[in-house]
Parts: sequence; structure tokens; C-alpha cells
Amino acid sequence: MRLLLSLFFVCFLIGCEKPKDRGIFGHKSFSLSNGLDVYVIENKFTSLINVHVFYKVGTADDPSAERGLSHFLEHLMFKGTEKFPKNSLDQILSRQGTDFNAYTTQDFTAYTSTASADQLELILILEADRMNSLSFSKDSVDKEKQVVLEERAMRLENNPFGPAQEEFLRVLYGNHPYGIPPIGYVKHINAYSQESAMAHYKKYYTPQNAFILVTGNASVEKVKSLVEKYFQSIPGGEKITRQRLTERPSSSNITIRNKSPRIQLTYVHMSYHAPNFKSEGHEHAIPLKILSHIIAGNELSRLYEKFVEGEKIAADVDSEYNYTSFDPQDFSFGMTLISGINPDEAIKKMRTEIQSLVTAGITEQELNQAKRDLTANFAFVLDGITQPAKYFSPIANGYSVENIEHLDKKINQVTLEQLNAAIRYLLSSDPAVTLILLPNR
Repeated sequence: MRLLLSLFFVCFLIGCEKPKDRGIFGHKSFSLSNGLDVYVIENKFTSLINVHVFYKVGTADDPSAERGLSHFLEHLMFKGTEKFPKNSLDQILSRQGTDFNAYTTQDFTAYTSTASADQLELILILEADRMNSLSFSKDSVDKEKQVVLEERAMRLENNPFGPAQEEFLRVLYGNHPYGIPPIGYVKHINAYSQESAMAHYKKYYTPQNAFILVTGNASVEKVKSLVEKYFQSIPGGEKITRQRLTERPSSSNITIRNKSPRIQLTYVHMSYHAPNFKSEGHEHAIPLKILSHIIAGNELSRLYEKFVEGEKIAADVDSEYNYTSFDPQDFSFGMTLISGINPDEAIKKMRTEIQSLVTAGITEQELNQAKRDLTANFAFVLDGITQPAKYFSPIANGYSVENIEHLDKKINQVTLEQLNAAIRYLLSSDPAVTLILLPNR
């Protein structure tokens, strides 16, 4: 069945009886008078539904003395309301076999539930109730702070890459809040209070500062009827203008050396300050997404063929670029080195390879292959109900749904000249930060 669905969507993407301008996801949408926007992607080939509720607030929006407050509030959102007291939310959803979770990023907070299609109304009842009537005591706040401190220890302090990641972020982003992990520092967590958490909730958790994505076996008519029933009466709240640090980080050609006793192989990583979809240089955003794939996107990529299969100095390569964040982030790539390889020599080789991209550019064949790889991936994104949330989440940052629906077209429209111009724009200067993470033997 999975193969048949994938073939169906591949056919859809390449134009087999494809309705004009339908878009990749073919979503339908509506808005309530209180400002809540709702997007629906119907998939009749499944018996499940997924509901994502996004709030346009993340760690970078938190008070400077309480970074991570958005993540902490995510925890408190499971503590209950007057209608559904403590622990009843978990019990109700678990009894129905619902898979529910949440996550916080620098730019948004999301709550996700996956269940059988007949549980859609229950999920919307619960989400509407905790959007409007969250309740938590001082005692529960104090206890949850200890839970978050333990989570931080597990994720960062005791993580083989955690301390290096934190140092890397501080150097790369300087005073910008992107330099702090979404969970915050210990001093931030200790500063949270019942009052500050509730103020954060009342300010940001409103229909006007949220949107809902429903995917799976649910029609837009059914979703609209239920959303109007349970969310329409919630006050819209104030219109939030997000305030961020406007100065760009000043880091340039800084090398960080860190050691970890819990890794076996050396890892080297290079990051460049990059544009996003609305910053200076935004015209390079889509070409740079393609470049990320060409550099280290798969086993046909430049770094993989050169250093894994060719010179055999690396066990693996990676690349990352997010152009849909609220503020510009970085363009990065790295390698996990084979034991015994000198990291400084490996970095020289990486920089030589990058310089060849600047001087010689990308070939037409590489560009066409990358386009095929990236657009073919949409078939597998559609073969399920949770993956579309990754593509719709940038709506929280002001990214338009039209750009999301027509990303395949935007990728295919990129010319070789545009891609090579983006390479020169990004890679002609030194990397902002280079990280060398060594085993501590």
C-alpha cells in the first residue's frame, strides 16, 4: 500500500492529471473572526488524523532573564484545566490510543496529536480548553522546574555533544537569543515563577497568535464545523509584534576546540552566517537550500563522494540550512572523521573543496540531480499525516502558505547562474565558526 501511495503522489507531483495550481499539499483553509487560522490537508487513504496547534512564540521571544520559558510553558500545558484537572488529559487521550506530544523551537511552540479519525472532536475540545483555561499551581510549577532541570542535564549537560553545542551557539550568534538552546540555561530555569509562566500564557496563547493544521481523514467542512464550535468563543487576544535583536552576529573565522569523553570519532563542523526568506540576500535562499543538498545531502553529494568514498577520511557527512526561521540562521556542514585523521588537515581539505565551488561553480548535472532529489521527496512527505507539519510550521514566522504549496516550482525554477551566484554570496568569505570536537582520551 505504501508503495502504491508513493507512486500515486509521484504521479501527482510530475503532472499526471494534476489540477492546475493545486499545490504540493492541496490544502484548504479558513479563519475565525477571533483571528485563528486553520489549514486542512485531507488524505482519504488513511484512517488517522493528526492535529498540530502552533503558537507563534519560542525561546527567542522569551524574557531575557527567563529564556526557555516557552519550553517550560509547554510542560505546564499538560497540567490540566478546571474542566480537565491534573493528569486527566493524559488519561483521556491514552484511553483513546492517541499519540500526543509537544515541542518548542526558537521560533514557535507546537502541540501534536495523532489518533483515529473519530477522535478529532475530542482532540479539538481538549486543545480549545487548554488554549483558554489553563490552570497550574505554584507547587506544580516548582516541581516542573526540577523536571526541566533534569531534562536539560540529560539533553545537554550529559550529552556527548551538548557542551560543545552550547559553546558553538554562543559564539555563532553572540547576543542574539538564537545563541541560547530552547530549554534555556540553569539560571533561566531557576528564575521561572507561577506569575511569569501565567503571564506568558495569557499573552501568547490566543487564537490570534496561533494556527491549526489538521491532516488525514477529515474534510475541511467537518474541521470547520468543529473548530467554530469549540474555538470561536475564545477571545482573540492582543496582536503581538515580535521584537528581536536586529544586529547580525559579528563572529568571523573563529575556531572552537572541545573534547568529549563520550565520543569515539572526531567531528568537524563549519558554519556561515546565511540569509533567510525575508532578510538581505533573500533571493539566495532557495538556491542555498539546493546547495546544502549538493554539498552533503546524500551519498551522491560533493563531500560524501570526495571524503567518504574517495579519500576515505570521513565516516559520514552532513549539512543543514534553515531559510524559513524568523531571523536569519546559519548554513553549516560537517564530517565525522575516520579514527587517526588530523582534524586540521581535514578542515583544510574541506575549505579547498568549498573554494573550488566558489571558483568553478556547480555543474548543470549536479543542479538537475539535486532538483530531482528534493522534489521527489515530497511524494514521501505526502505518504503520511505528520510530515506536512514540518513544511507548514514556518507560517509561524511569516512565511506564506503559497510559498509552501509551490516549493517544488521554486526549486525547479532555480537556474545554474542563480545557484552559482548564491555560492559566491555565501562562501567567498571565511566561515563564521569552525567547531572541532575531539574524543577526550
